[in-house]
Amino acid sequence: MRRLTEYAAAVSKGERPTAPVMPGYHLRILGETTESMREALENRKYVESYVQSLTHEMKSPIAGIRGASELLYEDLPEEKRIQFLENIKTESLRLQNLVDQLLALASLENRTELGKPTDVSLGDLVRRVVNHHQSNLLEKGVTFSVDTRAEVVIRGEEFLLETALNNIVQNAIDFSPSAGTIQLSIVKLGNAVQLIVTDEGAGIPEFALARIFDRFYSLPRPSSEHKSSGLGLCFAKEAVELHQGKLTIANRDSELGVRAVLELPLN
Repeated sequence: MRRLTEYAAAVSKGERPTAPVMPGYHLRILGETTESMREALENRKYVESYVQSLTHEMKSPIAGIRGASELLYEDLPEEKRIQFLENIKTESLRLQNLVDQLLALASLENRTELGKPTDVSLGDLVRRVVNHHQSNLLEKGVTFSVDTRAEVVIRGEEFLLETALNNIVQNAIDFSPSAGTIQLSIVKLGNAVQLIVTDEGAGIPEFALARIFDRFYSLPRPSSEHKSSGLGLCFAKEAVELHQGKLTIANRDSELGVRAVLELPLN
């Protein structure tokens, strides 16, 4: 009963505990029923939340596509026609990206354990992420400072970890000033390892600190005032927690910018 009580308390805090295996017929049935009830309640709340949020996020691109398509019926100069066709293309890609990210996040949130973990070199993972974003850096004049001297290998799902780090680094790029530096480092601390990403942007406004991991929540990018899908950091947090780790993102103490720490246990 104590184990079942601890399990219920953990669930109420939003954690992802493994359902306890109970001894005896009646306690085992009670444990299984409790787990089934948790799944049913979470799924109901999950669907309601997603439908409301997704409807809100899809309104803007749908309105943009509809408005541009209606204007195309009019007799327009060729440059205007091309402009509205580009608007339709841009908003369609925005919708496609939103749907793709949403499906990936939904799949991840329904999992309680890793599928087929393998040995993952964090140094190689960081270097791949850096190479992936080099073209984005050239456009903004931002540079990377990378420290992978602490070569560490962990057990995990490489795709999930790489996608999580990609999302964090993309955020850092989006909010970095021109000619700024993004630092990536690997730090080994006892039985854990940290992937640390810091930027030199303006930092996270006070009102947004508690919402950065919320689905669909996003701040305007300084260079364009456009927002992202608001799913990247949520995905990163879910991926890290599935590896029994934790992700913290906060403003730097004594300097401008944000510090993201992706901490994973060492086996």
